[in-house]
Amino acid sequence: MLHRYYLLFVFCFLFFVKSWGQQFHPSSQISIVTASQGEKLYNIFGHSAIRVNDTINNYDLVYNYGIFDFSTPNFYTKFIRGKLLYKLGLQRFNSFVAGYERQGRQVTERIFNLNEAQKTQVLSFLDENYKPENRKYLYDFFYDNCASRIRDVFEQHLNGNLIYDTAAVKQITFRQQLDEYLPGKPWANFGIDLILGLPADKKADFRNQMFLPDYLEENLSKASLNGQPLLSKQYIVTPLTKSTKNINSLFSPLLVMCLVALLFFIATFFIKNNTLQNLLDVFLFGLLAIAGCVFLFMWLGTNHQACYKNLNMLWANPLYLLVIPYAKIKHVKLIWWVILVLNILLIISFPFFPQQYHIAFIPIFFMVVFRSVKNLRE
Repeated sequence: MLHRYYLLFVFCFLFFVKSWGQQFHPSSQISIVTASQGEKLYNIFGHSAIRVNDTINNYDLVYNYGIFDFSTPNFYTKFIRGKLLYKLGLQRFNSFVAGYERQGRQVTERIFNLNEAQKTQVLSFLDENYKPENRKYLYDFFYDNCASRIRDVFEQHLNGNLIYDTAAVKQITFRQQLDEYLPGKPWANFGIDLILGLPADKKADFRNQMFLPDYLEENLSKASLNGQPLLSKQYIVTPLTKSTKNINSLFSPLLVMCLVALLFFIATFFIKNNTLQNLLDVFLFGLLAIAGCVFLFMWLGTNHQACYKNLNMLWANPLYLLVIPYAKIKHVKLIWWVILVLNILLIISFPFFPQQYHIAFIPIFFMVVFRSVKNLRE
């Protein structure tokens, strides 16, 4: 009996969620809700959602474009290949906020200054977009994510003249935007600089900066609609009670790589052991070749545009799997000269190279130089 009542409750709730958008009151408020960054890599850049608060009909729901389904067939394969569909989800505002409150993260809100016709237009689109056949979309980290989707809703579905004040637009790349969230997280920064390719170093214009939630709120606050500010003043829904940990670890990527490079230097030039020398080449160039294969796969085998054209393959090259054994067996000096010159050029061009390299890459370049010099001297 209780099971039947439970099913009835679930059915009624789902019906309510599906049909509520057609019953909103003209006094409903539409706002942008922004959650501060979290401690995990998947939430380190914060989150954005749209709140619709209808106090007359007692509807207080959040439209969330950051939902994905773990039960999706071949979930991890699709996630890795950038083919996982995200979707628009609905949840009660109190539940949405409670999750961030438990994590100690701040949630802020700004109300959109819209007239009834504009509210109707936005809500009609959201209601249509939430239909099962419309709610899914192919996620793209820079250009089509939970934040940029909100920007598009209000750019494309408002009956009015939306104008941005871009006079003081920040000149910044996508990668530099990400770096702002990574102080005290050196290994996350190192990993991001490994996997993201040349597209991350493109200048992000005013609109494209809004792929990050904080930038979305900030840049929308510089917009006007029919001569009036698009957003009201910000107010805090729940305060920040637990700041993100900035771990200044002694074993930063730079220190670790420098120590490894020092060991390589000592082993390369001061230990006369042919077996060890061969093992050093197998270890170093084997790891670099495997990394290069990953970079190549992320470029050619996935939909992750941010990973395309990864110039890290200049020093972590899949071809090492073939050319290094060939150079060792056939004693081809030319291969070692090419590798040596290439890595010296990478060191020299480091400050102005088109793809921003992590500072910890430099010791890796030197390790390759050490091994190249050693093999040329044999």
